[in-house]
Amino acid sequence: MSEWQVAISIGQLIGTVGALVWFTRSLKADLQKLQDNHNKKIEKLQEKHYQLREEIAGNYLRRDEWLSHHNKLEAKLDRRLDEIERLIRGEQK
Repeated sequence: MSEWQVAISIGQLIGTVGALVWFTRSLKADLQKLQDNHNKKIEKLQEKHYQLREEIAGNYLRRDEWLSHHNKLEAKLDRRLDEIERLIRGEQK
């Protein structure tokens, strides 16, 4: 191989390495953008998830409050019905 051929081969090799370096950096930047977008989407999903959990917890709390009120009202009505039945039969407390 002559000196010119060696120089051309080295030049081609340097050009190839330069292209690979540029491609790698470009790919790294693109991957970083994708990761940032992905992380933002995950954060939004987590926020929606927490809001949904709070809403569900609130619904359960309201349901439990209603059930408690219903049970108290039912017990009160049962006592009143028992009192009415005793009064009808002529019994007193």
